[in-house]
Amino acid sequence: MLHPSYLELMDEINSQSKDEKPLVQSRYSIVLAAAKRARQITEEEERTGTGDPKNKPLSQAVKELYEGTIHILNEEETLQEQERLQQYIERNQELLEATAKAEAMDEELLEEISLNESEELSLFDENELTQEMKQENENQNNSDVDGNQE
Repeated sequence: MLHPSYLELMDEINSQSKDEKPLVQSRYSIVLAAAKRARQITEEEERTGTGDPKNKPLSQAVKELYEGTIHILNEEETLQEQERLQQYIERNQELLEATAKAEAMDEELLEEISLNESEELSLFDENELTQEMKQENENQNNSDVDGNQE
């Protein structure tokens, strides 16, 4: 037999509710809430690699409902929660877009720096080459002058 019973669970959940109207009016609501929470527990266990084979997700979900660890939301609370989640998603989307723009700008700057460095290197090479040519000319002129003086 399932403990707590559906009736005990319904009474406990309704006693935890702030509304005058009972939050749970049928077993169906309890079954849906427990099943949804059990799926969440299962997904969390799969993601983290944890879980106790002796503690079944559905039993844990029923226990959490009975103890008030989790709550069933009424329609107004559900709408508020969905709105908060939507705002959270929008904020995160804005952050992701800003991050993508910043990364693109970083890549452009790195490319520009790389191009500037290669241009500077080629200018440096040209200057070195020019200095080497001047030195060779001077050496040749000096040897020509030395050859003419003899």
